[in-house]
Amino acid sequence: MSLSVLLVNLHVLLVSLGILLVSLGILLVNLCFTDEFVRFTRDFARFTREFTRFTREFGHFTREFGHFTREFGHFTREFGHFTREFGHFTREFGHFTREFGHFTREFGHFTREFIH
Repeated sequence: MSLSVLLVNLHVLLVSLGILLVSLGILLVNLCFTDEFVRFTRDFARFTREFTRFTREFGHFTREFGHFTREFGHFTREFGHFTREFGHFTREFGHFTREFGHFTREFGHFTREFIH
C-alpha cells in the first residue's frame, strides 16, 4: 500500500476520532434534556450507521485502488522490459543495416570493376 493511501486512512481515522469526541461532548450536555437526548441519540445512531457505511465503502475503494496501482506497476515494469528489448533489437538492426550498406558499397565497386 502506498504512503499516500496510508496517510489518507490515518486522516480518516483522526477525523473519526474527532467526530467521536465532539459527539461525546454533545452527549454530556444533552444528558440534562431527556427528550432532546433521545432525539439526539436517534440522530447520532443514524449518523453512526451512515458514517460506518461510508467508511466501509471507502475501505473497499482504497483496497481496489491498491490492486489497480499494483497491477499498473506490473504493467509498467513489463513495458520497461519490452522497451529495453526493443532498444536492443533496434541497435542490432542498426548494426545489420550498416554492415549491409558496407556490403552494398563493396558489391557496387566490384560490379563497376567487373563491367569495365
